Amino acid sequence: MSRTPQSSQTRKLAQLLRTHLESLDSLHRDRAQLVRRAKALMLNDDISGRIIRAAEGFEKMTELHPAMFEDVMDEELAKYDKYLVEMEEGARKVEEVLAEIKVRDRSLYSLGANAHV
Repeated sequence: MSRTPQSSQTRKLAQLLRTHLESLDSLHRDRAQLVRRAKALMLNDDISGRIIRAAEGFEKMTELHPAMFEDVMDEELAKYDKYLVEMEEGARKVEEVLAEIKVRDRSLYSLGANAHV
């Protein structure tokens, strides 16, 4: 079987496309792992002790309002910021890989269309 320049080019493009698809699978697995880690943190995250201690500091006041605990809530929610950053970074990487897949797919399609001319 002889290899034409076009068949060699097709194989190269197909391999690049396959590599990008594998990268996409890897990014999907990374995202799933990140979600599992965030959920594990959430399930073990109990801030009631901090809220109670903060409420004890306000015991001379007659009424407690949720707004009084915003600083505690902000500090506790900050633990999840790293997950948001990683999700955004992962989404950016997925977009890059998808853009590459589109380019490779168009090139492969063009190569196939030109073969039939």
